Amino acid sequence: MFDWVFVGVHVAAFQCHPDGCPMVLYAPQHQVLVSGGKKGEICIFDVRQRQLRQTFQAHETNVAIRCLALDSGSGSLLSVIRIIQKVQLWMNYGKL
Repeated sequence: MFDWVFVGVHVAAFQCHPDGCPMVLYAPQHQVLVSGGKKGEICIFDVRQRQLRQTFQAHETNVAIRCLALDSGSGSLLSVIRIIQKVQLWMNYGKL
């Protein structure tokens, strides 16, 4: 994570996905960073406190998350692993 006010000053590093993270979503209304891993896991980071808030296995462990979307009103999270094949909607998985 970088603070662009000071032009690229490194302010935090989050460790969550040892196999890589193909998808990241920033939700400014909740001040969280949501990442989807190559092994189907989702991590939620609190940007203000710069710490991991929650992690959970959203899909099978052998597939990468390809898309993330967040409903700003309800806080529901949508994750997709393969287009057309499987879409999951996560509601009440944790308070943002």
